[in-house]
Amino acid sequence: MTDSDPIQQAKDLHQAPLLFDLHADTFYRIENQGGTFEITDGTGHIDLPRLCDLGCVATTQAVYTPKDLPGAAGTSHALTLTARILTAVTRNDSIHLIRHSSDLDRDGIGLLLHLEGVSPLEGDLDRLHLLSEIGFRSIGLTHNHANEAAGGCSDQSSTRGLTPFGRELLTAMETLGIALDVAHLGDAALEDVFDLATRPFYTSHTGLRSRCDVPRNLSDTALDEIVGSGGIIAIDFVPEHLTGENIASVEDIFIQIDQVVDRHGPQFVAIGSDFDGYHSPTTGMEGIQDIPNLTARMYAAGYPESAIRQILGDNATKFFRTLLPEPHPLS
Repeated sequence: MTDSDPIQQAKDLHQAPLLFDLHADTFYRIENQGGTFEITDGTGHIDLPRLCDLGCVATTQAVYTPKDLPGAAGTSHALTLTARILTAVTRNDSIHLIRHSSDLDRDGIGLLLHLEGVSPLEGDLDRLHLLSEIGFRSIGLTHNHANEAAGGCSDQSSTRGLTPFGRELLTAMETLGIALDVAHLGDAALEDVFDLATRPFYTSHTGLRSRCDVPRNLSDTALDEIVGSGGIIAIDFVPEHLTGENIASVEDIFIQIDQVVDRHGPQFVAIGSDFDGYHSPTTGMEGIQDIPNLTARMYAAGYPESAIRQILGDNATKFFRTLLPEPHPLS
């Protein structure tokens, strides 16, 4: 191998902490399918040993509530998942919660808490303040289905945008320093966000509708609005979002990243794998340990190291540094 070999370059780059993955469902997967976070046991896409081996900076862990758990059942489910994550943080000195901007500079692996779908709030803004105190720093208003706050991306026949509660929630999130994730929002709800948001927002995991025309993916117009707000676009690894089929590859991930880079530059692109949230295979990306395969592909395409660092972690870190609240004086 020579010094310019993309595979060796990728290995060298990943010797130091680098990756900030903006979306994973690891604790939901463990809760429903078994496995452990602390041990590599051959299940799932992510666990703590693999995060440590890769030199991960942070991973956003989603607290997802499915459609069939509305009301109090959904709230109970969300609290259970949150407790599992907090227990893992307490048990392992190598990980910490990302609550404030200074936490982005700590050694070890940061976990950023994300609420995926706001049904657990049951329409009560006081619960938002509770989640903020616990440490949630990102919220996606819906999953694919509509809820108390907005229409979801699977409701494309509907013109439902943000509800009155959704509008109040958006304002409260901005005040508290909780990032708005527009992944899974329906088009009408997206339009309302574009009109109402006063702080940067982002998408934690998406594909491009121009490459793969499915409702879950975002249009070029939506991408432009995210960038215009000062936000970032995280490309996921889900085959259905990359190719519209049940299989994809690292090349398909790179193609979508490259398209955003071509449109907006590398400073607005990030990684939001959706690891542990999908089942169809993505060849060459069987788990978080395979991120260097994507790094090598970017090197092979002639991306400079500075751009690769931006995409793999620096952009996400910069985005949250601008949004996260300062710690309370007595905390």
